[in-house]
Amino acid sequence: MALNPDAPVILVGGHSRAAAAIRAAMPGARIFSIARGEGGADAITSDYTSVPAGVPFAGAIVVNCVGTDRGERPLLDHVNRAVPIAWATAAREGGARQFIQLSSFSVYAPTRIVRQDSVLGPSTDYGRSKLAAEEGLAVLATDDFAIALLRVPILVASDPAGATDKLAALLSLVRKARVVPQVNPPVRRAMLTYQGLGAATALLAERRAAGVFAAADPEPFTYELVAECAARAGRSVLRVPIPKVAVGLLGSFAPALSQRLFESMELAPETNLLTQESYSGVLREAIVNQLG
Repeated sequence: MALNPDAPVILVGGHSRAAAAIRAAMPGARIFSIARGEGGADAITSDYTSVPAGVPFAGAIVVNCVGTDRGERPLLDHVNRAVPIAWATAAREGGARQFIQLSSFSVYAPTRIVRQDSVLGPSTDYGRSKLAAEEGLAVLATDDFAIALLRVPILVASDPAGATDKLAALLSLVRKARVVPQVNPPVRRAMLTYQGLGAATALLAERRAAGVFAAADPEPFTYELVAECAARAGRSVLRVPIPKVAVGLLGSFAPALSQRLFESMELAPETNLLTQESYSGVLREAIVNQLG
C-alpha cells in the first residue's frame, strides 16, 4: 500500500538524524516537520510536550523521533514518555490515522537473542522510560488510530562525517590503536543504521501497521566483521585476544560498557522487520566507511 500523498507525515523532532533518514526513505511523502526552538521547520515548539496549534493531524501519520538516553530519571521520563503521550493524544483527537513510536531494545530483560516473545524487563532508567511510553501509548490505540511501536538496537551512522554514536567511538579507537578484540564466545550484537531506521519506518507507514515491531540490520555486528571491514578499507589491524578474566573485571567496574563491548544481543531473523532479501549489508558498508 502506497502512502497517501495528500496526508502528511508529521515528524516530531524534525531536525534529528532519525527524522532526516525517515524523510529520505519517503521521497513521495508530504512532510510536516516539528522542531524545538529552531528555524527551518514547519512548526516550532518551546517544549515537545507542548503541541503547537495548526498541526495538520487529519489523516496524518505521526512519527515521534524525540528521545534521549542521557540524563537523570525525571528528564528521561519527560522526553521519552511524556512527549510521545502528548503527541499521540493530540494526534488521535485531531484525526490522525497512525502514530509510530521509535522505541528501544532497552525495554527487554537481558537476553542473547531478541524474539517476538522476549521478556520485558529494562535494567536502566532509559529502558524503563521507553517501556512506560509504550504502555501509555497502547491504551490510546483504536481501530481508527493505529499505534506502531518500533523497537530498535544501537543506531549508527552510515556516513563518518559528524558521527558521534557508540559504534563511531569504537571504530575511532580501532583506527588509532590498530587492534580489534578477539573474544570467546564471539560477540554478536544487533545494530541498525539510520538508513535502516528510515526503511523500517517507511514500511510501517505504508502498511498502516499496528502493534510491536523490531528492526536491525540482518547482519549483526561482530569483531570479525570489523576486522574484515578494516582489511577492505586498507587498514592493517591486530587481533588481540581478551581473556575472560579481563571481561569479568570490566563487568564488575563498568557493567554498562562491558555489556556493550562483550555481550551478545542479536535479533532473531523471523522477528526482524528488515529481511536479508530486502535490506542487508548496510551495516557492513557503514563500518567500511568509518574505517576508511
